[in-house]
Amino acid sequence: MIVIVDDHYDSAQALKKLLALRGIAAVCVDNAAQALKLLPALKPRAVILDYMMSEMTGVDALRAMRRDEDLARVPVLFFSALDDEDVRDQALKLGAHAWLQKGHSGFQDVIDEVERVMVHARL
Repeated sequence: MIVIVDDHYDSAQALKKLLALRGIAAVCVDNAAQALKLLPALKPRAVILDYMMSEMTGVDALRAMRRDEDLARVPVLFFSALDDEDVRDQALKLGAHAWLQKGHSGFQDVIDEVERVMVHARL
């Protein structure tokens, strides 16, 4: 299962449906704080994070995940409209597997990256 954390409902639901077409189950959560509460029970194979959310940024959520023993190794991908090289570099230094920018990267790019992460995790 993949967890999509994005406060834009339509975007998250569209990505969830496209993942389902590839046989990948996904759950959508609309904010990072709530996701951090749910992730231990969900035990996702990967997390897709937006950066700009109301209560907590995606980078803050990634930082919290890396401090949590149960979540530290969960692969994280960013799919965000933010075009900020410093923030992107910060996310990658924290161990994000990819930073895909909305508007430049499409849903198919995200799905391809999710599949790469899932294949790599099985090795």
